[in-house]
Amino acid sequence: MFDNIGGKIKGLAKFVCWAGIVMSVLMGILTMVGASQSSSYGYGYRSSGGAGFLGGLIVMVAGGLGSWLGSLALYGFGELVDNVSSIAGKMATLNSDGSKPSLSQVASLTQRARPSTPPRPLSQIPALNQHSTDSWICKNCNEQNPSIRTACQNCGMPR
Repeated sequence: MFDNIGGKIKGLAKFVCWAGIVMSVLMGILTMVGASQSSSYGYGYRSSGGAGFLGGLIVMVAGGLGSWLGSLALYGFGELVDNVSSIAGKMATLNSDGSKPSLSQVASLTQRARPSTPPRPLSQIPALNQHSTDSWICKNCNEQNPSIRTACQNCGMPR
């Protein structure tokens, strides 16, 4: 019963879409026929079937479009279920011996690549390397520091 549930949801979405389109067309035709019969007896909307035809056409187009949009969300949910099932199947066969993957193996698949080089010191960043006239020089390492710093940006020695 629960095998291929994503495919079943997508099939239901297709059925709902086509059933809604068919019902919209039938209701549009009934609206047109009803308007033409009432106008032929002389008690319709000023005895003209134009408004009935236009109303029937609007029912057909709006109903079909509404049915399609409504089933689109259902189909998307079925596709999501299919994709999650596929990912779960791949995760289950991650280990070659058939055992389930550990949490660390799953985490290693989701981690981003770490940079191999350490970050540059602040003194090497061009935007921060523009010293103003009111800077100070560290007595420990002779690094020039901006005046807003209270400790050396190279060695950490207080001002």
